[in-house]
This record gives sequence, C-alpha cells and structure tokens, in this order.
Amino acid sequence: MSFLKFGSDYSIYRGLASEQQLAKPLLTGEESLEARLSLIYDPDVTEINFSTFVFEINDLVGQGHIAAFIKAAKEGKKVNFLVDGLSLEGFGSSKFSEEVIYMLQQAGVNVYFYRNPKLAKHIALKYRRMHDKLLMVVKKGEKYLITGGRNTKKLYFALDEAEKNAVEFEVVAKGAAANQAFQYYDNVLESSAVDLYRPLSEWDVDLSLVEAYEEKITGNIDQLRDAGFINRDVSEFVFVDEMTPVDDMKFIHNDPNGARADSSIMYELIKMLNETEVEIYGDAQYFLPTDELREALQKAARRRLQTDPAKPVILNFTTNGKNSAFYNEDWKTTDLMYAELENLQGMGEGFNLAIHDGPDKIHSKVMVSDGKKCLVWSANIDSRSFALNLEVGVKIVSEEVCKAYRDNLKKRHSQGVKVYKYGKLLRDRLTDHLRKYHRLESELGQRVRSCKELIKVLFLRLIRYQL
Repeated sequence: MSFLKFGSDYSIYRGLASEQQLAKPLLTGEESLEARLSLIYDPDVTEINFSTFVFEINDLVGQGHIAAFIKAAKEGKKVNFLVDGLSLEGFGSSKFSEEVIYMLQQAGVNVYFYRNPKLAKHIALKYRRMHDKLLMVVKKGEKYLITGGRNTKKLYFALDEAEKNAVEFEVVAKGAAANQAFQYYDNVLESSAVDLYRPLSEWDVDLSLVEAYEEKITGNIDQLRDAGFINRDVSEFVFVDEMTPVDDMKFIHNDPNGARADSSIMYELIKMLNETEVEIYGDAQYFLPTDELREALQKAARRRLQTDPAKPVILNFTTNGKNSAFYNEDWKTTDLMYAELENLQGMGEGFNLAIHDGPDKIHSKVMVSDGKKCLVWSANIDSRSFALNLEVGVKIVSEEVCKAYRDNLKKRHSQGVKVYKYGKLLRDRLTDHLRKYHRLESELGQRVRSCKELIKVLFLRLIRYQL
C-alpha cells in the first residue's frame, strides 16, 4: 500500500469504529513512564512497536526503555525500535552508540532508523524528519497506543533536576485509533526512508562498553523507583483499568509524501478551529503559523458566539518566551516567533496569546475545543511540522478526558505574560519582556567576556613563567 493511498483514503479504517474506545490522559512524567513500562513489561503483550525523534541512552529514562525492550525481546515478544537518524548522531541527546544497538540486536530487537544519519546535521535538518512519538503494543489481541509530544529523555518527563524541565502531555488509547496507528507504523517501516540497522557482531563493538552498559541497566526499575521517577511496582501497573470510554477517537498523521489528507495534522487543526463554538485553549513550543493556519485563526477569532452575537469565540494560546524556550541557534525559532507577532496584526478580538516564561519550558502539543474535543499530537505550530515532518497524534471527543488537558492549559495561560489580548498586541508588555531578556543576555555576555580576559591574563602569565 502506498503512503499516498494510505494518507488520503481513510476508508481502510472502516469497520473499526464499533470497537470500544478508551483513553487516559498522561499529565505527568511519572504517569507517562509508568504507563509505558507497564505496557512493555506486561506478560500478556506479544508485540511492541516504538518510534521517537530524540532518545537519550545515558539517563535513567532512556536506560529504562532499553532494559524493558531487551527483556521483552528475550521473552519472545516482537519488538520494533525506530528512531530518527539525527538522534543516532546525537541530535538533542547523546550519540546512540553501536554498543547499545548491538545489545538490542542480540536480544532480538529490530532496530530501524529514519533517513541517513551520516548526513551533516545542518543538511539533514533540511530534509523531512520523523518527529513521531509512538509506543504501541498488542495485548491479548487488543491494541494500545501511547502518543503525544514526549521524547525519550528525562528532560521531557520533567525528571531532570539539572535542566529546565519540559511541560509535556501524552495519552494512552485503546480502540480504533490504536488500530489505525499500527497500520501507519507498518507503512512507515516499509518506506524507502527507513532502513534496518546493519547487523553488528562482537567484532564491531567494544565488549567492555557493552558490559558496562549492561551493568548500568541492571535493576533499572529499582533505580527508577529510588529516584522517584515511578511510584508503583511493575506488577501494580494497572492503569488500563483506569481508562475512560470516549465518544469518538481518531488517529491523525501527516502523509509522508506531503499529500493533503483528511487525517493530516493541518486538516484536523483547521477543522477544529472552524467547528469551535465558544473557546479554544492550546499550548505550542513556538507559535509560527503558516499562511493557511493564520487565515483560519483570523476567521475563528472574528466569529461570534451563536448563543450571544455580542461575544466572540475566544482562542487562548500559550507559547515559550525568550527565557524558557528551547532555543536552537540554527533555526532561530524564538526570534522568528517574535517577528511573527507583528504578522498577527488584524486578528479578531477573540485572539489571546500568552508568553510562558519559565522556569520550565513548554514542549506539549495539545489543543482543546469547547472543553469536549482535543488534539494530542507530536507537531509544533510551524511549516516544518505541517508540511514536511512525519507527525502523529489523536483526536478525542470526550468531556471527561479533554477537561484534564483544558484545566492544565487554562492555568498556564492565566499565569503567562499576555502579549496579545482580545486581538491587540500589547507592545508595552512585549517590550518589557524583551528588555528583561536582553538585559540578562547582556549580563551573561559581559560575564563571558570577563572570563575570556581572565583566561588570557592567566595564559600570558603562564607563558612568562615558562620562559
């Protein structure tokens, strides 16, 4: 089956809607880690499919996944492990060592990577990347799915005390959406952009490093519990019993061939904007809407409530500020976002944008409409996510499930610095925010210059001493 057909013809999923659909919001790193490990370690699970953009092999979260995948494969479970090629080369994480790949292969894990990781990073970034975050299992013939915006690194589980942690959400789902995700994953593995990592032998790796890593991951569950990363024993992971029946749920994804489809991220986002009757709350790592999305936002922010024509539909978005953002020197996304604020002039009076200014960082990708429809996905609000990357998520219709996300989004939006309020750019607040950032940036630059001068003086004294 071609990607084009898969992406544009949703009829292949017909007949699955009658299956009971269940979902549970995963609002904290502990909840998400427990849910993931409970599925991988479950003795009734027979197949595990995993994909991610960033994977850190040298922290407890990444090591916990590696240990779980190895144990599952040794027990005879089918385990597929797919990571973007940039992660193999250390983009956003430590370089993925061949010793770890060797360990996975020796246990029986199928290790795949998306696109050639040997390309220079600045070149590879210009190509389509696999930005998916998926964990799927088959348990007693039934399929379960965990997805959202969380990479596999303790930073994204808000468990890293040394760094600014990420605000992140996921969802665990059962039913038609999980079945749809399996079909999508199979097609990704069959694509020409995905390669099975070459088989490694003991001659290709440093066996002393293999032994050292095996020692690190031994007893990983106890290490995670001692660190406070999980609160329950593996045998007590019964979160499936806590899942909520939902009215409807659909797996959404971008077509890897770039074709527009009724399951694409952009399509579902614009559809939600068009259908919203009262309000939207949304989080975005950065806010860089395409022309098409900007037009849809403007239309929604100018629309009036059906129940009260004197009031507008309200759009409440929250994104990172300069002090809290994931800032990438190559993309300059944060600078682009501030320039984009000027382009948002003319938004309707229902548009509100707040700047989240730390100490944590927004990495979640969630949107809630009217408190009863929500999108939980891997995509950022930018052209790369909508038109280039592989991105996935689920659309859920359920007041109970969506309320959990909405409450979190609303609280964060109320605490942010409002730079757009009722469709008007509050220049004073934005200027104050930027002035604060640039002052901190200037102070940091002065400290760096002072350190350089000190090093120079010490170096010259050392040279004189040597002479």
